[in-house]
Amino acid sequence: MAKTTLIALILLVFAIPVIQKYSHYPTDYKLDGYTEPVAKPQFSATSFFSSNFQEQLDAYLQENVGFKGYLIALKNQIDYSLFNKLNYTIELGDDGQLFYWNHIDTRCGHLTLTEDSLQKKAEEATRLKVLLDSMHTKMLFVLAPGKPFFFDDKLPARFKNKCSDDNDYKRVLSLLQQNNLSVIDFNAWFKSIRATQPYPLFPKLGTHWSYYGATLATDSLAKYIERELNTDLADYSIKSTEITAQAKGKDKDMFDLSNLLLPIQSDSLAYPEFTFATAKGKKPKVLLIGDSFNWTLVDTKMLPQLFSEDSRFWFYRKQLYDLNGKWISENPDEVNLYELLRGTDIVIFLSTEALYHRFDHGLANAVFANPAVADSLNQIR
Repeated sequence: MAKTTLIALILLVFAIPVIQKYSHYPTDYKLDGYTEPVAKPQFSATSFFSSNFQEQLDAYLQENVGFKGYLIALKNQIDYSLFNKLNYTIELGDDGQLFYWNHIDTRCGHLTLTEDSLQKKAEEATRLKVLLDSMHTKMLFVLAPGKPFFFDDKLPARFKNKCSDDNDYKRVLSLLQQNNLSVIDFNAWFKSIRATQPYPLFPKLGTHWSYYGATLATDSLAKYIERELNTDLADYSIKSTEITAQAKGKDKDMFDLSNLLLPIQSDSLAYPEFTFATAKGKKPKVLLIGDSFNWTLVDTKMLPQLFSEDSRFWFYRKQLYDLNGKWISENPDEVNLYELLRGTDIVIFLSTEALYHRFDHGLANAVFANPAVADSLNQIR
């Protein structure tokens, strides 16, 4: 009897994933992050006898096994709870600060571009500036802060005091300045004001600047644009500020990606809400190009209040959005560069430390590789 019961229990355990897969109850743990879906293979005699069908079926079953999400999350939780280890290239620093390994690698002296490549990128950017100047369009590079630079004293022990200053940050900043290309160095500024701010500029559980930090960056950027364009943007003030240890959105993006079963305690974060006065005049048209740090700027809802409705955010110069985050296009070849740049008051390239080497995200090459576009833009005065 005992043996029969044991066998029945074992069979039930093996049957549970199958039951969940086909009944979808209870709901599986939803893993965060990007995965490529695996299609169910179609049987054919040819694919069966060549073993392709079996290989594809095996891949499909592994990807779609019941409770896969919970099993992976359980494994991640054991790694973290017993061994202080996080997966998916996430590193655990002092005071529970989370870092991406590749961001630490960039901070610590991994050089992305050769000197020749750096110089070529600078020459392309300078050529683009000449064209934009002829169109009465300003151009600005913004070096968004990197968390490993900001918290270099909280890096994992094996990285502390072992980082070289000969890194992309120092090289790119120097090259931009040498070529008289306008640049705002938020990397240095954020670190210089770290001790004086009432709320965290980087969240413990995230890799981007905090929501609060993004509002400071937007305010600073707005003041710069007012000076450069000799214009008055809409006045604004803080309506209220929510202080909470319940991190929101990108303030916990690394925790979300870690796929743990149990929460990690966040630091106390600030979420200010702004009220805006009516714009005093015509809002400037802005083209913002860069990486995911721009999304936190979009999340603050400040940008549409400051800039015109035909302003755009070009994510990695691939997906195009308006400043409310509404999707417009995901194909850069579909974007009409002439219409995008015509009437633009300022083009801003904003990326974090790990991506400084991308400079203009290929905009100069895209413009000058198309003589028709370059000629058309040259006609704008």
